[in-house]
Amino acid sequence: MAYHQSPADWQASSSYHFTPGVVADILQAQLHLGYRPPTLQLLSLLPALLPHASAATPHDIVRILSSLATCRHHPGAQAVTALLEAAEAQQGAFTAKQQAALLFACGLLGHGPSEKLLGGCADDVALGEGDGLTAAELTRALWALGALGALTLPRFGWLCVRLGRTQWSKLSDQQLQVRWDDMVVEHSVSVLVCIWCGCVVGCCL
Repeated sequence: MAYHQSPADWQASSSYHFTPGVVADILQAQLHLGYRPPTLQLLSLLPALLPHASAATPHDIVRILSSLATCRHHPGAQAVTALLEAAEAQQGAFTAKQQAALLFACGLLGHGPSEKLLGGCADDVALGEGDGLTAAELTRALWALGALGALTLPRFGWLCVRLGRTQWSKLSDQQLQVRWDDMVVEHSVSVLVCIWCGCVVGCCL
């Protein structure tokens, strides 16, 4: 396989025509193998994704953004915005788990969705029932909403209610694992909830 020395080389190669699904497959396969995609490959995602972003499915969008967040790589506002616009266009097709994952990825990337997409995902996750969200997924969504400035008091209350229904007494034994480059930083779920309790109470005083 030819070695590409610049983003322009990648644009001239077959990888430039990869669909969002193929890009997601490649990134996830590399990360599952414990291999961080090389910087040159990540830099090539911007021109490679833009022509096909509107065709990305909810599954593709979540996998790409989650992979980029895991790599701690922001491909540029244009690429992320294009993916989020595709997400907004088919917002009703997202499952609750995909919405929670989308919020968490956006929080890690520091790139907020549009007000409509952010509000819709936030309310669906906070008010949903019977969608199979785990305590860890709910807590990640709680953290993400705080990071994105969308953690209103009603949403916080509903998320706490939902967490209470997921065996609150056992939350202290669960851990959130966020892969950040080659490190795995663990946060106690109960500690995160307490932090946001303090933040919300502080904002209301």
